[in-house]
Amino acid sequence: MRNAKLTFLMILCVLLVGCAPGDDGVSTETVDAPVATESATVSPEPTETDAPTLASVPTDTPVPTPTDTPIPVITLPYTPQVPEGAVARIGMGYINEVTPSPDGRYLAVGTSIGFFIYELDTFEEVWSTDQSTYYIAFSPNSRYLAVSGYGIHTLWEVETGELLQTFESDYNKAAFSPDSSRLAYGSGSNVVVWSIQDGYIEETLEGHTGSVPATAFVNNTLLASGGEDNRVILWDLTSGEIVRTLEGDQNAIHFLAMSPDD
Repeated sequence: MRNAKLTFLMILCVLLVGCAPGDDGVSTETVDAPVATESATVSPEPTETDAPTLASVPTDTPVPTPTDTPIPVITLPYTPQVPEGAVARIGMGYINEVTPSPDGRYLAVGTSIGFFIYELDTFEEVWSTDQSTYYIAFSPNSRYLAVSGYGIHTLWEVETGELLQTFESDYNKAAFSPDSSRLAYGSGSNVVVWSIQDGYIEETLEGHTGSVPATAFVNNTLLASGGEDNRVILWDLTSGEIVRTLEGDQNAIHFLAMSPDD
C-alpha cells in the first residue's frame, strides 16, 4: 500500500513538471483572435511628435479697412406703409429729387441709396439701381434719363433700364437739348457737350473761372451755363464761341431755367 502511494506521488510530480513552462516545453502563450473593428488597421497611440498641428493663419492676409465714404444700409424687408390719405409711398433713403417724364408715363425718384422708376398711373416700380443720386433729368422725348451721383453722370434708356454711358463729373445736374440729341454738364470749370447719338464728346467749352453747377439749353444750338464765379455764359454750340456773359449776381449760380418761349 505504501508503495502504491509513493508511485502515485511520483507520477503526479512528473505531470506537474511537464506542464510547467520551460525551454523545451510547449509555450503557454495564446494568440488572441483578431477583434473586428470599423477600420482594417488600428493606428498607434499618438505621441507628442505625431500629434497634428493646426495650420497658422497667414499674417499678410489683407484685412478690410473702413473708408471715409459712408455705406448706406437698407433694413429689409421694406414695407411701404402708406399714411392715411396717401396714394403710395415711393423711394427709399433720403429723397433728393422727384421728376416726372415729359410724356407723363414715368416718375423718377433720386435718393441717397439709389434711384427708382415708377409707372406714374399706378406707382408700381418699373426698375431701379443702387446709384446714389443727387439730380435726375429726363430728355424731352422721355427716352433717356441722366443721373448725377457721387462724381459721375450716367445715361439710361428709360424703357429698358439699360445703362448707355458713364461720365466722370462733379455733382452737377445735366441738361438735354430740346431735340434730345445732346447732353451738357459741368466738369470742373468747363462745360462738356456730349453727343448721345454718336457717343462722344462734341465740345469742351472753356470760359468759367470756377466750377459749373448749372447748364440749360436755350435751343438746340444755344447753351447757358452758370458757375461759382457768379456768371452766366451763353454759348453758340455751332462755333463754340461765347455769345454773351451775364454778370452782377453776388452769389454762385447753381440752377438755371429757361422760359418756354426761349
